[in-house]
Amino acid sequence: MTDNLPAPSVRPSKSSRGDLQWTILGSGLAFIVFLAPVLAATITHLSQGTSVVSIVSDANGEDPGPLVSGVERADVAVALADLPAFVATLLILADVLVPLLWTAVLALTATASMMALRGRLFSRAFDVLLGWLVAVAAVAALAPGALRHMGTNGVLAQRGWSGAEPSAFTNIWIPIILVTTLTLVIVIHRSGRSLAEEHAGTV
Repeated sequence: MTDNLPAPSVRPSKSSRGDLQWTILGSGLAFIVFLAPVLAATITHLSQGTSVVSIVSDANGEDPGPLVSGVERADVAVALADLPAFVATLLILADVLVPLLWTAVLALTATASMMALRGRLFSRAFDVLLGWLVAVAAVAALAPGALRHMGTNGVLAQRGWSGAEPSAFTNIWIPIILVTTLTLVIVIHRSGRSLAEEHAGTV
C-alpha cells in the first residue's frame, strides 16, 4: 500500500533562508581558513617545479641535507625535473589531490546541510549524497598520504639516501574515525528513511 508513496519531506521553517546563508558563509570560511593555505602552497610548489617530502634521518647513515641538531624529521624540497617520471607523477598527484578532494568533501557537506534545511532529509537524493560523502572522505583521508609515501620511497631510492626513510603515517586513527562515523550516519539515515516510508500516511 505504501510502496509507491513519496518519501516524506520536512517543511522548512521561516528561518530556513537565514540558515542557508549561514551554511554558505560557514563553508566559505572553512575553505579560506583550512583549504586556501594548502591550495596556495600547492600552487607555489608546482609553479617552482618542486615537491616537499618528509623524511626521517638515520643518525648512523647518510643525511640528505643539513638537519637541525636533535631533530630527526625533516621536510626536504626536491626538484621534480630531477626525478623519474613515475616518482614525480606520484608526488604531483599527492600535492594536487589534497586540496581537490577536501574541497569536494566540504562542498558535499555544505550541499547535504542545505538539502536538510530545505526539507529533503529523507529523500533518496540525500541518501546518495551521503554515500558520495563517505567515499570521497575516505579517498581524501588515505590516497594522498599513500601516494606521497610511495613517491618519497622513490626519491630516497633515486638519490641514494640510504640513511633516511619516509616519515611514518601519523594520526591514522583520524580518517578511520571519520569514515566509520560517516558510515554509521548512512546506516542510521537509511534505517530512518525506511521507517518513515513504512509509516507514511498512517498519521
